[in-house]
Amino acid sequence: MARTERTERCTMGSREFQLSFEGNSCSGRMAEPEVRSNSPVVVAIHGGTYFSKYFDIENYSLLQLGIDQGLSVIAIDRPGYGQSTPLPDSPDLLHQNALYLNTIIPRVVAELAPGRTPVFLIGHSMGGAIAITIASFRPEWLSGIAVSGIGTIVPPELPGVFAELPLEDLVTLPVEMKDAVMFGPEGSMTDDMPEASHEANTTVPLSELFDVTSGWVDRFPELAKVVAVPVHYRQAEFDHLWVTDPSTVEVFSQSFRQSARVDAGITSGAGHCIDFHRMAKSFQTQQLDFARTCMSR
Repeated sequence: MARTERTERCTMGSREFQLSFEGNSCSGRMAEPEVRSNSPVVVAIHGGTYFSKYFDIENYSLLQLGIDQGLSVIAIDRPGYGQSTPLPDSPDLLHQNALYLNTIIPRVVAELAPGRTPVFLIGHSMGGAIAITIASFRPEWLSGIAVSGIGTIVPPELPGVFAELPLEDLVTLPVEMKDAVMFGPEGSMTDDMPEASHEANTTVPLSELFDVTSGWVDRFPELAKVVAVPVHYRQAEFDHLWVTDPSTVEVFSQSFRQSARVDAGITSGAGHCIDFHRMAKSFQTQQLDFARTCMSR
C-alpha cells in the first residue's frame, strides 16, 4: 500500500490527511489531544453537498470538541468528495459508499491511530444513512453509531425539487436554496451562520440525491432490523428535508429491533444541520458522551 499524508495544521488544531490504498485516494482531517490517549476513535461521515470540513467549522467544530474532551476524531471525505477517489456511478450510490467505507475506515484508523479500536461512527444526513448501513454489516471494529438529519419520510414537494435540478453527474446547489433547507428559522443560529458554513460547501453526485429519497427509504427497514450496536438518533425540529415529529422519530427508532440501546429524540430550535445552530455544542456533546458509553463496553 502506497501512503502519503499531508500534515498541514488547520486553524483549530486539526490536520488534513490524504492516504492511498491500492491507488485510490482517501482524504479528510483529524484532530487528537496533545496528550495522546489509548482511547478508541470517533470517525465522522459527512452528508451530501458538504465535505469533511463540515465537522471542522470554527466555533462549531466536532473535531475541536473532541480535542477538548480528550477524544481523537477523524472526519473522512466520502468517495468523490475532497481528494477521495469517486466510486462508479450507481443508483444505490449510498449503499456503495457504505460497502467501500466498511473496508476503508479500519485501514484509515490503522494508519492514523494504530491500535485504537473499536471505532464509533457519527453520520450526518447521507452520512447517517451510510453509518446505519455499515452498522448493518456488523463489523467487529464498530462500537456504536450516532446519526442525525436522516429519516424515511420526505416532504411531498422534495422529489419534485430534485427532479428540476440540472441532469449533471455533479450538482451544485444554489447557495440560497441550500441555506433555506439546511437551516432553521431566524434566532435558531448565531449571526455568523449560515455564511460560516459555506467553506464546507461542495458539489453532490446527482445519484446520491435520488438514492437518499427513494432507494435508502426502501432499504432502511431491512438494514435497521439487523443493527446490533447502540444507536444515538437526533432529528432537528425544523428539518426541511425529512418529515420530523415525535411519531416519525419513534417509528424510526423502533426499527432497530436488535440494537443494544437506542437513544432517540428531537433537537429543539435547530434545522437540518444541527451542527451549525445554537444547539450545536450541546448536540455534539451528547454524541460524544454516547460514544464514550459505547467504547467502555
